[in-house]
Amino acid sequence: MMNKISQLNLNNLHVLVTRPKPYGEELCELIRLAQGYPIYFPTIAFELLQDVSAINKISQQDWLIFVSPQAVNASITAIKPKLSSQTKVAAIGSGTAQALQKQKVTVDLFPEKESDSESLLALLTPQLKPNNKIMLVRGEGGRTLLAENLAAEDMTVEHYIAYRRSLPILSVPKERIDIVVCTSNESLKNLQILYPEALEKPLIVVSERMREYAKTLGIQHIKVAKGASHQAILETLMKIDCE
Repeated sequence: MMNKISQLNLNNLHVLVTRPKPYGEELCELIRLAQGYPIYFPTIAFELLQDVSAINKISQQDWLIFVSPQAVNASITAIKPKLSSQTKVAAIGSGTAQALQKQKVTVDLFPEKESDSESLLALLTPQLKPNNKIMLVRGEGGRTLLAENLAAEDMTVEHYIAYRRSLPILSVPKERIDIVVCTSNESLKNLQILYPEALEKPLIVVSERMREYAKTLGIQHIKVAKGASHQAILETLMKIDCE
């Protein structure tokens, strides 16, 4: 991937990257390699949490479902020693699956094209057995669709709360901005609080659900990348640069 990116030329396109650490920093470096100019403005901060009661139940689970790369990073040190070979592991998308694979955790199931609850449920539901025990590894708050649908299928659903999101303290950048990259509705909501002027710029989001949310904020120039991977975002940036 690095060789392909080094051959790209974003022609000094100034990109405001709001993705949190560490993936936001990785994206900035790739933009730099592609002859772009990244401005890093991570609009979500994370506080790691230790969910002791959930840790003690991990070995009893039939499935562990990780709902984001951050959920992996925040929990894997505690979870991995407790993980039973009988427990299957699912990820909400390819980015989360890659984060698990980097930690040498086998991923039994993940949607390759999309990174959302709906796509994961479509793959997971046919594989479930009556009264399966399922633990969602996630952050505090967030969507409830996964838990609600699994409970409706008579699954026993537990939660491992691995981190808490918060609004960071940031200084508004002084550099020129040509385009903004956001990878979650929360990052977009926080951007509106921290740097509302940035919403006047063209915006790249990573799902149709995000596009609809961006429209409610009054944003007009929206492009949807084919997923949340760095490659998908860079490919969309290249198209913007050619327009």
